Amino acid sequence: MSELSEMSKIELSIEAANEKIHLAKCLNKLMDNPEFQELIVDGYLKKDAVRLVKLKASPNITNNANASAYLEGQLNAIAYLNQHFINIETEAAMAQKALEDAEAERDALYSEEN
Repeated sequence: MSELSEMSKIELSIEAANEKIHLAKCLNKLMDNPEFQELIVDGYLKKDAVRLVKLKASPNITNNANASAYLEGQLNAIAYLNQHFINIETEAAMAQKALEDAEAERDALYSEEN
């Protein structure tokens, strides 16, 4: 009975790892898309970030708490999206290793059964 629950845990681990790897593959497809590059990577994550930083230095903004807070929120949104992309890549790399380990463990359990 414990072997079955151990096998179930391994299968769940494999499934979770595959989901993270799939997300990274989706992200890679997006990153390879020229429109995504233009709109999100170059447009939003780079050019818009620079524009917002320049605006933040403007005296009209620094003297206006609402405008300053708005810009800070916009900059945070850019940072959060970029961090989300980084997290997907990092988690997928860790999931790849976990997947290999789980598959080896699953194969070992199958061998013990036979």
